[in-house]
Amino acid sequence: MNKTLEKLVAHVANDDSAAFVGFVTFKSPEHVTRKGHNPQTGEAIIIPARSVP
Repeated sequence: MNKTLEKLVAHVANDDSAAFVGFVTFKSPEHVTRKGHNPQTGEAIIIPARSVP
């Protein structure tokens, strides 16, 4: 079970998806670039795009 989980995590971390048909699909979510602000100074900032493993 641990080996299967390790391979699943490694596969999804490489921006691939993994599926157990009829049960579940795992995919690494992607966040697009967006605008934000620094709560201490109020300065506008750009939050870069990223992928979450």
